[in-house]
Amino acid sequence: MNHCGKRLRRCGTKPLPQAAAGKAGPLTNRDNLIAGALLADVGKPLEYDKDPSGKVIQGKFGQQLRHPFSGVALAHKNGIPGEILHIIATHSHEGDNVERSIESIIFHHADFVDFDIAKVLGKRAAKK
Repeated sequence: MNHCGKRLRRCGTKPLPQAAAGKAGPLTNRDNLIAGALLADVGKPLEYDKDPSGKVIQGKFGQQLRHPFSGVALAHKNGIPGEILHIIATHSHEGDNVERSIESIIFHHADFVDFDIAKVLGKRAAKK
């Protein structure tokens, strides 16, 4: 399963926080969380290029504008609601100084758990 699919499964199958009492309902919007998870890395094709040997590298555009920013621009251009744009914008380190929505907090942590596991597995594979 690809990186996005793993994160989506991790976000979409776990119970979400519920209001402690009364009829307040869920504290999260599952549809926004899933949409944000699907679209969070939509700007990555603009950030990365391949060098002449075929290795994936950060391209010139990506050096100027990382994928959360280009992703928000693409999503906004296509009419994606602001709540989802917020998740795209804040899912990476660019969102560290912003008050994240609950959906963005959930996805941010799921994304970095997956990223950290991939780093460890990559190091293990390199040692073999």
